[in-house]
Amino acid sequence: EVDRLLSATEQSLNYVRQTGRHAHQRIQIGIIGSALWGALLPRLSAFKQDYPDVVWQLHELSQLQQIDALKSRTIDVGIQRNLTAHTERGIHCQLISHESLQVAVPEQSALSQRKRVTLKSLAHQPFISLSFSHSDFASQLYDYCVSAGFYPHITHQVREPQTALALVSAGMGIALLPESCALIQWPGVTFIPLREAIPADLYALWYGEKQPEIVNHFINTLVTSALC
Repeated sequence: EVDRLLSATEQSLNYVRQTGRHAHQRIQIGIIGSALWGALLPRLSAFKQDYPDVVWQLHELSQLQQIDALKSRTIDVGIQRNLTAHTERGIHCQLISHESLQVAVPEQSALSQRKRVTLKSLAHQPFISLSFSHSDFASQLYDYCVSAGFYPHITHQVREPQTALALVSAGMGIALLPESCALIQWPGVTFIPLREAIPADLYALWYGEKQPEIVNHFINTLVTSALC
């Protein structure tokens, strides 16, 4: 009973903290590293232009960390990729943008001359993967490879796409990344589309039915689709 009361008290305090933040027009945003390229940045800029007095802060958090932070109300909105089917109760989401997966390969690789490749044709390549402990998305990509008929030979696991691109540039392997990562234009790296349409869609997440008005404005600026 004491544990239950303490938990309820902590939730109430977190809610008060969240309310206090919004009294000063602050929004805390959890984000994965690969989300900053593509459609997201222009929408953040648009929100800044429409609400110049609102302060928003980005916190790089893994997908599971975002869920915990949303439930404890230490962040207001989470931004992550392909949602898994077991999204927790009370977590709501909307689509921000559609993206597809591409393959980042070293420029000196024979693959760089291909206009398009199948996932199965990559079976004998060394893979540089995002960390399984920090990304459900990485696990999903592994499962796609297994479904294509092979177990990817993962030589390195990294937390950020920029680190993956650096290793690809050095000829250490290939990486499956969202197409927006091609905008980084890393020297020595070529992006090649896959024949399979594998999604890398970006979503906004929040916790609870009611949100402060400014958070609703922020979400509306980000999203492009109905509730999923």
